[in-house]
Amino acid sequence: MACWGRSAPSGVFVDVDGDSGDMCAVEAATGSVSCWNYANASLPSVAGSFSDVSVTSFHACAIEEGTRFVRCWFTDSTYRDVGNIVSLTPSDLAVDQVDIGSQYACAIRTSDGELQCWGAVLPNVPTNVSFTSIDVAEGSTDGCGIRADNGATQCWGSLVAPVGTLFDEVSVTGNTACGVRSI
Repeated sequence: MACWGRSAPSGVFVDVDGDSGDMCAVEAATGSVSCWNYANASLPSVAGSFSDVSVTSFHACAIEEGTRFVRCWFTDSTYRDVGNIVSLTPSDLAVDQVDIGSQYACAIRTSDGELQCWGAVLPNVPTNVSFTSIDVAEGSTDGCGIRADNGATQCWGSLVAPVGTLFDEVSVTGNTACGVRSI
């Protein structure tokens, strides 16, 4: 994967995510997270070895290689920890995937594959979902996950997943969701 456009760094990346002008990517050579923005209030880059990154307005979370723990951060002291995403991140939560909304985050736990969410729990956003998920995506106040037991997509917030259509991957932004399926 390569990035291009205004303020994009050069290099090779294995994962990338962005929202509201902020972008972060996991560098292939080092595993570090590089972040950039077209404005001055960019998320800081983070040294270490990470495998997955998720970005939303002024926040980012990534999965640390080895421990699989979630690490979250925000721009700087100018912007507060909206939704307490950083302060409420469980310190020893090992996950396979993480995705963040504007004021909350959700992750698929490594231990049992279940979804765990934290932050400012908005109306209709679960703190725990009682199904084993294989994919999760968060928007501002909505999210969706793909159930491992039957492949169905289950959503929360104002989104309603289509019945009878199975997806391999789901993506959410604002109050819109898209699903990708193999043909």
